[in-house]
Amino acid sequence: MAKAVGDVIPEIGVWEFAAQTGLSRSVIYKAFIRDGGNPTLTTLFRALEVIGVDFREDFG
Repeated sequence: MAKAVGDVIPEIGVWEFAAQTGLSRSVIYKAFIRDGGNPTLTTLFRALEVIGVDFREDFG
């Protein structure tokens, strides 16, 4: 799932994504853009909210 989020981030822009999620750019790169990213659940849920995915609704 981190890879899929990482594929969407360039479309939004890292700066804009950081502003919308409240995450630092370094956290975004480490969690989603670099290969092997491993975001925490909190980070993942923030990212999913910004890209319009409600994890509980879509996968629950």
